[in-house]
Amino acid sequence: MKHILLWAVNQGPIKLKLYLALLSSCLFFFIVPPLFPSWKVFHFVPWLALVITYSTFLRSLWSAFVTGLLLDLLSATTFGMHTLNFSIVTAYLFTKRRYFIKENPYNLSLFTTIYSFTLTLLYTLLFFIFDRRWLVSGKWIVTDLLLFSLFDGMYAYFGFTLPFSLWESLEKKWKIKYGIK
Repeated sequence: MKHILLWAVNQGPIKLKLYLALLSSCLFFFIVPPLFPSWKVFHFVPWLALVITYSTFLRSLWSAFVTGLLLDLLSATTFGMHTLNFSIVTAYLFTKRRYFIKENPYNLSLFTTIYSFTLTLLYTLLFFIFDRRWLVSGKWIVTDLLLFSLFDGMYAYFGFTLPFSLWESLEKKWKIKYGIK
């Protein structure tokens, strides 16, 4: 484990941020559902939003594909639905990434909310195509489409943006205090 962390640190601050975000997403993915089964959170969406923001199109698409494949292997839905959904939404939102400034801490939350909203909309279409029993109601629109997308944005802020911002401010203070360049 120590060698993996040292390797990630030597890759640069952006890649380190992406690796830590992936590790956080995996931890949230395996810890939150047993504790809070009623929460419908897309655990990997903030990480994918970061990947889209800081990486190339091909790396973003592969990250979305692997994430969707992992979810397909662990879910009971039609196989390939998550992979298709994550890949299409990532390809679409990659073209919109220029509207989100990397340095603004609130943009990750906003981008995650938009990603989650688009993902849920496409899930509706895919469930209708592959599973004809899918019903869309007013309650579903308010809860799953709107509230849970906003909840994903708050999850991105409190789970990713806030810790990264605190880490960066502490790192700056340590560098000033100990004279590290």
